[in-house]
Amino acid sequence: MDNRIEISKGPAAANIYMKDQSNNTIAHLLLDWSYDSIDYKFKDDSWISINSELNNSEKNKIFKLLASHACNNLKNFSDKSNQLLEKLEKLINN
Repeated sequence: MDNRIEISKGPAAANIYMKDQSNNTIAHLLLDWSYDSIDYKFKDDSWISINSELNNSEKNKIFKLLASHACNNLKNFSDKSNQLLEKLEKLINN
């Protein structure tokens, strides 16, 4: 897979993107620590709030990849972000 993962972060949230070689977004994970929300968009699908594991294997595989990348790169950004990352780690370890 020749896709790359990018992260942008700020005081309220972080966005984790998987992009293809043409810079098109394949998947987008939004970690919003202001609202304690984890939202995910895969390709042209609608946004979904993540509360449990995804059923579709491709969606689930890419979600876990983005989530792991977020957990590895956003630790200790803020107390609020750490709380949401704990929730995210529980989701990816199920």
